[in-house]
Amino acid sequence: MVDDHVKLAEAERVGISVGQSEIDNAFNNIARNVKMSPSQLSSALRQGGVQPETLKARLKAQLAWNRVLSSRFSGKIEVDESDIIAALKKSDQEERQTSVEYDLKRVIVVVPKSSSGGFKSKRQKESNQIRAAFNGCDNAGSVLGQYSEVVMQPIGRRLETELPEDVREEIKALEPGNLTKPSATPVGYEMIAVCGKREIESDIALRTELENELRAKEGQSQSRRYLMEVRRRSSIIYR
Repeated sequence: MVDDHVKLAEAERVGISVGQSEIDNAFNNIARNVKMSPSQLSSALRQGGVQPETLKARLKAQLAWNRVLSSRFSGKIEVDESDIIAALKKSDQEERQTSVEYDLKRVIVVVPKSSSGGFKSKRQKESNQIRAAFNGCDNAGSVLGQYSEVVMQPIGRRLETELPEDVREEIKALEPGNLTKPSATPVGYEMIAVCGKREIESDIALRTELENELRAKEGQSQSRRYLMEVRRRSSIIYR
């Protein structure tokens, strides 16, 4: 609890605040993860002797602190090359024999911001039709040409570890020549086309994974050091 107060005080000092809607969203996400409604989670907490507001106060402190850390350390967490090499040497050699590389393109079914709900539904239906008819990037023109305002943009070659987490598993499950499910974005409905897929001999995938792990650990260390620094210059009154 002391740390939570210190975190909130530091957030206020640097001009960072957290809205009630953000706290409620975080609380609702916890409820969703444990397959409960927010009211069911509140009841379960009370039965365990914990008030829901206590958890929300902790969530507020954590959200505020994450923003403080992001503001202070963004782009400043470095990992020594020697540490990456040492981690690679400790890894299983078989793990780093191959990596999967994808050749990707983005298909955008454009939906203007001012479009009606009916038009958006029509474009979503067309997106699903395009996905069903799509039979490869080389033949994309014959499919996309049947619809107005559909754009295909190159993404390029990406290792599986470079893919965003929200689409990585879906792309891994697709064979070349297929599209991911349509996803609503500010410009319309977007799908990713898997134009090619190959295994390459490389330790890049494992290296990226290890570097991310080391970066996360360094971030945690910086967070602890920063919190200790803030505590040292804070006046803590125990009641």
